[in-house]
Amino acid sequence: MSAARWASTKAKNAASVWARGEDYLARNKYDIVLVRALSSVRENVRLLRKVRHSHRDLVLLKGPSWSREVRAGEREAERLGFKLDTVWEYKLPGEMGDRAVLVYRAPGGQGR
Repeated sequence: MSAARWASTKAKNAASVWARGEDYLARNKYDIVLVRALSSVRENVRLLRKVRHSHRDLVLLKGPSWSREVRAGEREAERLGFKLDTVWEYKLPGEMGDRAVLVYRAPGGQGR
């Protein structure tokens, strides 16, 4: 099942959008923005710098090098007002490796 179909049938009050994030967020406001497999932490934060007030939380699904990415993007995130709030680490089944969910608070974001 596609992500858009899952969101429309399973998740309440959620939408899946196929669009350039910065363009879509410039016209709309959301509590949470979820980014999967886009680019590095630093580039994701930079991408959303112009619309950082249109969302409360930025959630990034990251691969095994997530801690390196966080360190590399730390200064950029702080400069733009994003704060790393939560990290959930988990292992994929078998030998598929480690992953993490990173939650950044946008400037003025309160979380839930």
